[in-house]
Amino acid sequence: MTEYFTFDLVKDGTVHGQIKLACTAEPMGKVEIQVLEGPSQGEFFIARDFFDALAGLRKALEKEHLRPACLGACLFVYPSGMSRDMGHGRQAYYLETLRPATKDDLVDIFDPLPDHVSLGDLASVPAQEAFRKSLLSV
Repeated sequence: MTEYFTFDLVKDGTVHGQIKLACTAEPMGKVEIQVLEGPSQGEFFIARDFFDALAGLRKALEKEHLRPACLGACLFVYPSGMSRDMGHGRQAYYLETLRPATKDDLVDIFDPLPDHVSLGDLASVPAQEAFRKSLLSV
């Protein structure tokens, strides 16, 4: 099944265009994100789950200092191993606080930013990984 998403692209805290994606998951296999419109148009990002495929896309966009305005690109969002295995990495935990995560903290990585999340919460892939590691070391 293929789903389509359109996100604003953010550079230096302001919107600089949009990107349109087609996201497809094989029943027991890899997932892919195809860029239909915007920077990296025509490119495919194939990975074991959507979180990794989105990270690949984000790394390509970061070369142009762009970040997609979706929850999966937020500093505080990271999937658990189980959510990666069971749902192709579509769901991740919103980990802003140091309390243990619950089911209520799960978000869809392709959801747009809600009002309480600012464009400044978008992060690079390395910054997001470092934030997750810092939470695990507490």
